[in-house]
Amino acid sequence: MVHLDLKPNNAVVDANGKAKLIDFGLSTRFTPGKKLNRFWGTPIYFAPEIIHKKEFEGPPADVWSLGGLLYAMLTHVSEGAQSLIHDIFTMDPKQRPTIDQVLGHPWLTQGEKPSPSPPCEALPKLPDPTILTKMIGMGFDQYHTSVSVASRKFNYTVVT
Repeated sequence: MVHLDLKPNNAVVDANGKAKLIDFGLSTRFTPGKKLNRFWGTPIYFAPEIIHKKEFEGPPADVWSLGGLLYAMLTHVSEGAQSLIHDIFTMDPKQRPTIDQVLGHPWLTQGEKPSPSPPCEALPKLPDPTILTKMIGMGFDQYHTSVSVASRKFNYTVVT
């Protein structure tokens, strides 16, 4: 038999302190060397071959899930963190969340709305005269500063 849905919710400890697996609803019999092609279980614990929807052997898939179960048990990762990690580890990079989506994940915001990203403002064509005066007072060259800003260089002068 292979379980095919190993996860923390399906592991319990009995009265004697022994770990027991429960919920064999998705389990199946397997024949050594014969591959399975039904894809079920809990995606966060899927082996890569199942994620790729390839035929797979049951025992190695259970071993992968066991590793995920063991990791979750030993690190005590919360469900919210598990959700975020699962999203981040999306195999298809086009489907992976953006950094803004990661930062807006409920586990990071604890229910608060993420702060909006600052608006991108275009760099001015010429430096602000007040700023230019202060920079000259700091020892910056007026011509070099004006040329750097006008040509949109990202150098020490423009950053200042």
